[in-house]
Amino acid sequence: MAIRSHCLTWTQYASMKEESVFRESMENPNWTEFIQRGRISITGAGFLNCILETFASTFLRQGAQKGIRIMEMLLKEQCGAPSAE
Repeated sequence: MAIRSHCLTWTQYASMKEESVFRESMENPNWTEFIQRGRISITGAGFLNCILETFASTFLRQGAQKGIRIMEMLLKEQCGAPSAE
């Protein structure tokens, strides 16, 4: 399954596109891989474009990492820790 989205607000100043893909793992058919890509572009802010893009990228990356940590914690609570083979 693939999902594509883009932001509709503030389009005169910024554009943000995201693509998320869920697919069966090649390593283990019982696993699902989640791949997420995004792009941020700021316009109309002069030389601040680069600074704002860096801030937005860092902010979104930290949010994604927090989401991954939360998902891993929930999976451990519901399914237990993976066993070492």
